[in-house]
Amino acid sequence: MSRRVIVDELEFEVPYGKLAAKTWHEETEESKRILVLHGWMDNAGSFDNLMPHIKYKDDLYIVALDLPGHGKSSQFPPGASYSDLNILMEIRRCLTELKWIQPVPKKRGETNGPEIGGGGGGGLLHSASSNSLASETDETLETRKKFSIIGHSLGGGLALFYASLYPDDVEEVILLDFIKAKTPPVEVLLKNTAYSIDQFIETVPSQSPFPSPVLSKSTFSSNNPNKMADKGQVVVSQQAAIIATIEAHKLLGKLTRDDATCLLKRSTVAVSTPPNCVIYSRDLRLQSMLNLRENFDVHKVMFAGVKCHVLILLGEKGMYSENEYFRDRMDQMEAFYRERAKSLHLQWIEDGDHYVHMNKPLQVAELITNYLASPEDFRVI
Repeated sequence: MSRRVIVDELEFEVPYGKLAAKTWHEETEESKRILVLHGWMDNAGSFDNLMPHIKYKDDLYIVALDLPGHGKSSQFPPGASYSDLNILMEIRRCLTELKWIQPVPKKRGETNGPEIGGGGGGGLLHSASSNSLASETDETLETRKKFSIIGHSLGGGLALFYASLYPDDVEEVILLDFIKAKTPPVEVLLKNTAYSIDQFIETVPSQSPFPSPVLSKSTFSSNNPNKMADKGQVVVSQQAAIIATIEAHKLLGKLTRDDATCLLKRSTVAVSTPPNCVIYSRDLRLQSMLNLRENFDVHKVMFAGVKCHVLILLGEKGMYSENEYFRDRMDQMEAFYRERAKSLHLQWIEDGDHYVHMNKPLQVAELITNYLASPEDFRVI
């Protein structure tokens, strides 16, 4: 008899509003817990056709988060920008609310956390790695229940970053079409960063005209169907939104109408006039997002603390098939992870593209199911 899959919604209260999540199954004391992180400009709906097919020998509890500025989650406060670091802080906040983790306790007399090096100030790895848990006993770490993370694209990078900063929290990381960020030459990175800063200042007003959605029922989105469009918001028909979503993703892969609809249910707000129309709720500031890891040496520092099991599922037609900046020293990064991880397996998915979890859900679910059963015994096909 197959187990019933229960799909539900969660909300986490944060200082600037809320963070939303979609869940599968029910949490029990025995549940294997999995955090799921979506890709850039997508949302938790991108996993709708994958998660119901993932099985586990015991109970399974899956929480797919809408990252800040995505899906049903609130946007950052006006004037703030997005980066992988401040998004990861919000992931940590949600894990605390879920009670999957406990904040790192301070040592007696300690004010700013453990120091690494002699500077005394903050830094990228100021409270990172296993040193951040120095005040906990080995027995506490051994008995504390861990969780796993599944991440696609941007979510994959965030998953690895989290597992590197807090290695004693994470049992397995499963990466969907992610092994490393694009790592262009330094001169290109500097030019792109300067452009992103200027784009942010020029195109984003100090007061965002794209407020966070208000939850309620509607045809296409779970948001207020009687909402009036604010100044600056683009109103489109539901049909046009589907077409635009498929076109926007075409550069990296193929989405079906069903895939696009799953995304739009969480990333649009229905409006009262004209009928059957929506506005997008995602934050346009994400287009100017700054990522720390787009340099090979920084990339290695950020992910140096990974020590869990790692499974990498790459689409044969995905980001790593042709793009030179993504392929750059990919083999070196694989070897880097392999030296540190408890185990590492890399599997290429035939005919899969960047959205391999959407266009190959049954195949990906089977691989993940087999992997979760025993990471040590998993074999690449």
